[in-house]
Amino acid sequence: MQRFCSIFSQLLQLFPRVAFQHAVVATHAERHARGFTCWGQFVAMLFCQLDRAHSLREICGGLASCEGKLAHLGIEAPSRTTLAYANAHRPWELYQHVFTDLLARCREVAGTHRFRFKNKLLSLDATVIDLCAEIFPWATFRRTKGAVKLHFTLDHDGCLPTWLLITEGARHEITVARDQTFAPGTMLVMDRGYIDFAWFARLTEMGVFFVTRMKDGTAYEVVQRQAIPTHGGILADEWIVLCSPQSAAKYEPGRPLRRVEVVLPDGTRLVFLTNHLALGPTTIARIYKDRWQIERFFKALKQNRRVKTFVGTSANALHIQVWTALIALLILKYLQLKATFGWSLSNLVALLRMNLFCATCGVRVEQVPWADGKHQLTTTYQWFLARWAKRLSWREVAQVFDTSWDQVFRAVEMAVAWGRAHVDLRGIAAIGIDEIQWQRGHRYLTLVYQIDVGRKRLLWIGQERRVKTLLTFFRWFGQDRTAALRFICSDMWKPYLKVVAKKAGHALHVLDRFHIAQHMGDAIDQVRRSEVHDLRRRGRQPWLTKARWILLKRHERRSSEERSRLAELVRHNLKAVRATLLREAFEPFWTYRSVDWAGAFLDEWCVQVMRSQIEPMKKVARMLRRHRPLLLNWFRARGQISAASVEGLNNKAKLTTRKAYGFRSYHCIEIALYHTLGQLPEPKVTHTFC
Repeated sequence: MQRFCSIFSQLLQLFPRVAFQHAVVATHAERHARGFTCWGQFVAMLFCQLDRAHSLREICGGLASCEGKLAHLGIEAPSRTTLAYANAHRPWELYQHVFTDLLARCREVAGTHRFRFKNKLLSLDATVIDLCAEIFPWATFRRTKGAVKLHFTLDHDGCLPTWLLITEGARHEITVARDQTFAPGTMLVMDRGYIDFAWFARLTEMGVFFVTRMKDGTAYEVVQRQAIPTHGGILADEWIVLCSPQSAAKYEPGRPLRRVEVVLPDGTRLVFLTNHLALGPTTIARIYKDRWQIERFFKALKQNRRVKTFVGTSANALHIQVWTALIALLILKYLQLKATFGWSLSNLVALLRMNLFCATCGVRVEQVPWADGKHQLTTTYQWFLARWAKRLSWREVAQVFDTSWDQVFRAVEMAVAWGRAHVDLRGIAAIGIDEIQWQRGHRYLTLVYQIDVGRKRLLWIGQERRVKTLLTFFRWFGQDRTAALRFICSDMWKPYLKVVAKKAGHALHVLDRFHIAQHMGDAIDQVRRSEVHDLRRRGRQPWLTKARWILLKRHERRSSEERSRLAELVRHNLKAVRATLLREAFEPFWTYRSVDWAGAFLDEWCVQVMRSQIEPMKKVARMLRRHRPLLLNWFRARGQISAASVEGLNNKAKLTTRKAYGFRSYHCIEIALYHTLGQLPEPKVTHTFC
């Protein structure tokens, strides 16, 4: 005997019959019922949502057309009058109970919100569904128009709806919000329709935080101004108290609120109001931006579920249909969370509708050897484009091979994903850590390279140059590989030194020679600028005009004219020239072979600099004294690693950025750098075309 199990049957397995029957008993839904069970009503209404049926006739006719396939569902096709009577009289609380059980199941597989803080993040909002006033006389809204309002609370952990109340359309959102309770530490985000300072005061007493838009006419007084970050478009970050007597009476003046003003790239200014005084202003702006998730939820509910036209006119029937729509939407969310294939919500809805009673397993997704997923290009052609993208910019590759920039990017993204999944991390003994600036406003990337002799490549990329960034690398790298490290090369950035000492203190930590020379060059340039201003102020001849590169160049790189000019400047005993001579006196330090003699030379040079009365150079000397042990490690590692290779790889990374005229997103530059510098493996194929 052939066993039949349709997609609809597999979806209904998410609702255990025993648990469903317990909910029926708890809500007294089958009291005085004869024949037509609550399970049959639930299956019929869920069929209405998944098959997008517009009327009772379509529901009952659709189920009747599948009469031979309903036995495994445990129901029979109902008549229209039976289904209509059940929707009008059986309590809608049963469907609320089923929704709550399914929500608990979805939370088990849902992720967390995208922010670093651990507080629960909830969005509050409401949406109106228009109704005909003559057909739905109980749904009062306007004189000639009826409506109901759906009040939602959306949990950003998985973007799941956690609470719903259906009211008449005329009821305001804030009256519903006042009746809700929230756990201490919860973060609420809402629009200006929820502004009520008495309610805000009650939330603050309960330890609940909120973020909302500030109304234009709000009277306030600034009590403290906070530092404004250089990125994120923040214009103001202020602690305020309310000035108007009505507002001050509702929200005590002793409790300051926080006002954050942000300008968007298109010039629009937004002002946010919150009672959270610790989070950064850019985080406050991103929290309110994430409120768009509830708007997307409303869009998905109204476009993909049957909530604009109803199969019943009573309030009970409308409640049942709305709760069934939410149950169907949760089913789709659950399938998206569990699926390994990247289904969009609209495609998933269409495929379920067309194959709801498909035999055996319904839709089949077959994998072919020459393509992958939904990619429009064959795998061989993608690898062809990815190889050319190492030689040319992505735009040039698209122009040469008559394709789009997006297709080239997807090909490179595919190559990087495959390479990173198959990368060989064995035998890494030396790594280099450095940062590059990739956007204005001090936006940095932390780059970690392998610098072993004979193998130099990019290992890892991280955003910013903080302690957490480098800790993330060591967690990704693993304890066993970290224990096998022998050499680590980095600059003197304090977060890097701190993390390396904590995670890989056994390795020989070598400071980069290039950054020491850079610090000395910056000190010389600072002395030159201050001395030029001083000479001009005293009316003396500006000897140092057009002498910047004469002072900064190494001795062997100066031309004969530049050497003559420097010899002339030496006779005037200028501080900038003395700083240059101190820098040149330090050059023999790198020629020593003995660690002890190199240390003695460093100590003597630092003594001379401290007596020179040139403050920027004295600052460099103090820095070298602080890092003396790490600086001498350069001699212990001589001949075993090449610290200069880190700067060479950095130059290649900057060249990749310049070749593309910059990158707008971190994901793009991450893909580009891994592709160019990562030496990622490629699959073995019979033929190569590049």
